[in-house]
Amino acid sequence: IAVIPEMKGWSRQKIRTATDELLTTVDLPPAEYRNRMPSELSGGQQQRIGILRALASRPKVVLMDEPFSALDPISRTQLQDMLLHLHRALKTTVIFVTHDMAEAMKLGDRIGVMRGGKLLQVDTPEEIATNPANGFVADLFKGAQANQGLQVTLSQLAPFAADVSARHAVGGNLTLAEALPLLDAHEALRVNSEHGAFVVNTHSVVAYLASAFVDQNTETKE
Repeated sequence: IAVIPEMKGWSRQKIRTATDELLTTVDLPPAEYRNRMPSELSGGQQQRIGILRALASRPKVVLMDEPFSALDPISRTQLQDMLLHLHRALKTTVIFVTHDMAEAMKLGDRIGVMRGGKLLQVDTPEEIATNPANGFVADLFKGAQANQGLQVTLSQLAPFAADVSARHAVGGNLTLAEALPLLDAHEALRVNSEHGAFVVNTHSVVAYLASAFVDQNTETKE
């Protein structure tokens, strides 16, 4: 993490403070991880450290070229969430290259769609999803909108909570995609979130999906 700050001539105290702050941000306690060798870290921890190393010197712009493409879905989701958290904390501009449209929808403030070396459309995820520039863009994001919905956290399903009891408790940061297998095994899930506890069941999920993916075109609704 300290490589680039050292090259830029930061003081040892400033480097130590920045390193510890970044480790804390990604839930790696500095006292435990500060002096570990890379070989002493898990694959997911190495990925997190790699991202911190890129951000440590507070660059104005960071280019990430498909950084999560080789990861399993759970690790990928965790690192996506971590990147969003770091972005909010550090305000660093990130140019993120991906072929995964759901990932683009989740991470991007603005998305540039390229084909044949040309930009077809540059806009917000919402605008691209509702007003694609052409058929290619529309087809590209068609499946991504549904998949993106499965990446929402259970905390976001609170308005659709069911008024039933449930014994199986889960955290509010669990994604809908991760929760679906649990709903196969349990009639309902008690969600403990920062906004309080509520219950999610199959009916809650269907209600959310119906609300999230209803076509905005009045004619299609009819």
